[in-house]
Amino acid sequence: MHSRWAGRILAVAMACACASASFAAEPVKTIRLLDEVRAQWATAQPARIFTARKILTGDPSHPEATAVAVGGGLVLALGSLESVTASLGDFPYDIDGRFEGKVIVPGFIDANADPVFAAIAFGSEVIAADDWKIPGRGARVARTPEQYLERIREAAAEPAARNETLFTWGYDARSHGALGREALDKASPQRAVVVWSRTGDALILNSAAIDKYAVSGDIPSDARFTGVAQETALRFIGRDLFSPRQFARGLHALREWLPAHGITTLAQRGALPRFAPQAVIHEALDDPLTTFRTYFIADGTAIFREATVAEENVLLRTQRFWTYGRGRVEWPLQQVALLAGNAADFDKAFRLYWRAEYQLHIRAGTVAESELALRILRARQAADPRPQHRTTVALPADAPPAIADELGRLGAVVSARVQGIPERPLAASKGLASITSTPAHAIQRENYIGSIKAGSYADFAILESEPPAGVTLPVDHLGIWGTVLGGRPQPAARK
Repeated sequence: MHSRWAGRILAVAMACACASASFAAEPVKTIRLLDEVRAQWATAQPARIFTARKILTGDPSHPEATAVAVGGGLVLALGSLESVTASLGDFPYDIDGRFEGKVIVPGFIDANADPVFAAIAFGSEVIAADDWKIPGRGARVARTPEQYLERIREAAAEPAARNETLFTWGYDARSHGALGREALDKASPQRAVVVWSRTGDALILNSAAIDKYAVSGDIPSDARFTGVAQETALRFIGRDLFSPRQFARGLHALREWLPAHGITTLAQRGALPRFAPQAVIHEALDDPLTTFRTYFIADGTAIFREATVAEENVLLRTQRFWTYGRGRVEWPLQQVALLAGNAADFDKAFRLYWRAEYQLHIRAGTVAESELALRILRARQAADPRPQHRTTVALPADAPPAIADELGRLGAVVSARVQGIPERPLAASKGLASITSTPAHAIQRENYIGSIKAGSYADFAILESEPPAGVTLPVDHLGIWGTVLGGRPQPAARK
């Protein structure tokens, strides 16, 4: 029995790795494919062939197909139905025609979405400029500063558990104007209110919240906490913000929301497995039936701060994080996230990881931190150049364009978002690369996600129509059936 299946698996693997008349696939340089093949050998599951009106692969060498074979969570072959069945040979397969009239594209990736923050946001009171369709409930829409404060008043006045804090997400200065402690005090003088901005780069507290959580230290005059100050504030309010009830409600909503928007992958840049909410969500996302996969990139800033030993041990402690990944959760090798906060510590940590040839993911929450990130990267490239460093820098919305331009010239990949909630994917005028292959490249996972090719994960977004050329629009305007994750169809939840 084993030799029979081994022969069939080997034939499929060779078909995926060698040139053929339809699709030539590069050999997959990872033991992951072999592990998946062995798992398939043990269970003897037949391959599944999805047929579609069109498959946009995102692979420039073979941009289109009409059939794709998946097995063991991976893409085995793609092309026409005839060429795919020929590639499988005598390996058993089933044909699944449910997408016959639809368009299959690579699953969308949000490499700036923090699943911890997203679960908290979706579990909070959503007050935003647009009507977020949070599964199980809606959002309070506020499109002006006056409307925003009125929605805060309404939410704060609703019956709540004794001494329960009003946590709200969705504040956007572009629509809601300047917001600080004084305005929140007028909207809610008695009940504690904590506002988390839409992009996740600011926490704003009213006086009742500051008193309730005994927030101390260097409190900004407007109680608007950004950058390193935000991390300090989280230590005080975390016991309620990260409560199991808040998490469970938000995570359930997130797991339904993502397939409805074609998203199959999130990445959190700056994670610690021992951090309580991180550990909770890690366990939840390890469920093989979860609707998306997550990449956690270790928080190099926290590791460096806690290190009181030699630099070599800092690197050893960082490497331990790589062993935590399993199931739908992965911790990429040789990558860390750094917060551009304290200049001296940031410079030291940057130098250490740069010399060790890590890929660095920099988070800048303020304009000053953006300038610091630029200054340090410029100095490192001059003193110890690395042509293919792939450093990514997430800038706040108010960062001057000149900073982003110079970072790009230094070889960095720049994002206009800090870690935050997943956004509605946009189909850009030049195609889907900005939500597929580009973010996959940014986290060095282009061999697994971001395109559809032999050996990649079988992660797809299923569209009702093809994105038109020359137009930028939300992908959900095209109609999203749902997603496929690891070969498993996941229809969007329907009302």
